[in-house]
Amino acid sequence: MNRKSRRAEEARQRHAKAMVGMEVRYGGRTLVVTAYVNTDEEAQEVYQRVSSATRGPRQSMALVTVALVPPEQAIPLWEAQKIPVLFDGRTLIATAYVNTDETLDHGLTRRVMEAANKPGNQTTLKACDGQLAVIVTGGEAPLEEAREMWRHFIRRLEEQKDGPN
Repeated sequence: MNRKSRRAEEARQRHAKAMVGMEVRYGGRTLVVTAYVNTDEEAQEVYQRVSSATRGPRQSMALVTVALVPPEQAIPLWEAQKIPVLFDGRTLIATAYVNTDETLDHGLTRRVMEAANKPGNQTTLKACDGQLAVIVTGGEAPLEEAREMWRHFIRRLEEQKDGPN
């Protein structure tokens, strides 16, 4: 087997592992959970915590994005909720799209809140006395929009399955 074939096969194997559980279930029902996190952490740290929390015990299919909110937009959000602002207002917004039959009331939003609240490094932990400022909102995505999002996502993954050529 030549190098090109080996690399293509390795890519197919990685793709196969990544696709485990990647199927649209529950008629495409998708919950959208958004967490605003006032933190000095890197986006990747918050992403990892929220991502594992969204999958839950059923290993639901989930997409998670994390973005930095400009302080001039974030600080009024915290002030409106009467929450003290730390880290010069640096706020990350993590949005999770979860294909699940769970309800928002109990499991999903609670897991996201708990995961987002726990800082991953000691410096941040000390600065916020062990708990970050977090606001979590949730809702159900319109069915047709959710189905189209999942079709697009899976189509993009399928395009990558053959690996490098």
